[in-house]
Amino acid sequence: MALDNPQHVPAEKCRYDVCLITNENHFKNNNINQRRLRSGSYAVFKISHTEIAINEFYQKIGTIISDNQLKVTERPIIERYQKN
Repeated sequence: MALDNPQHVPAEKCRYDVCLITNENHFKNNNINQRRLRSGSYAVFKISHTEIAINEFYQKIGTIISDNQLKVTERPIIERYQKN
């Protein structure tokens, strides 16, 4: 999960969290920080996990947002990976 906007923060200073979705009622570990994500609708984009594909996506994100009339909010970007 990206915590910083790469348009405003240098790449070497961008922060990220690695996340695991848990059931808050059954997760009782004080050694691990937890964060609650706000509910709402999120746009989902399927792209290859390669440097080229990711760079191309971020170069085109403004056009993608405009073309699809998406409303951008100040929320983290969440990346999700599936097992092959």
